[in-house]
Amino acid sequence: MRNKMIFLVISLLFILTLLAGCNKKARLSNPVFNWEGANYVVTNEPLPEFDVEEKVGETTTKVTELPSNHGEGFALPIGTELYKIKDIEITHSFGGMMVVKIDEKFKVARRLNEP
Repeated sequence: MRNKMIFLVISLLFILTLLAGCNKKARLSNPVFNWEGANYVVTNEPLPEFDVEEKVGETTTKVTELPSNHGEGFALPIGTELYKIKDIEITHSFGGMMVVKIDEKFKVARRLNEP
């Protein structure tokens, strides 16, 4: 449990560092999707399949800027599968996480903290 917390804190600090210089005019580079009104940025963090709990949905629309509606995805094809991480509830608060399946691999998506 302690290792999970350390990993979570380090991962969050890394993501915050990457996003610190971003603003609304900044160009998006990582894939982003909107789930129930909250945006999630797809990271390069792999997640083993045994840590994936269940499919919760998929992207339904492809957009060219930051998504604003449920199911929209930037730099993600329509139908990209979204999953819940085992033992972690999907929350739209700071630190929220989900999983995206890209090229048959699972990657962690973290809640994008927007102003």
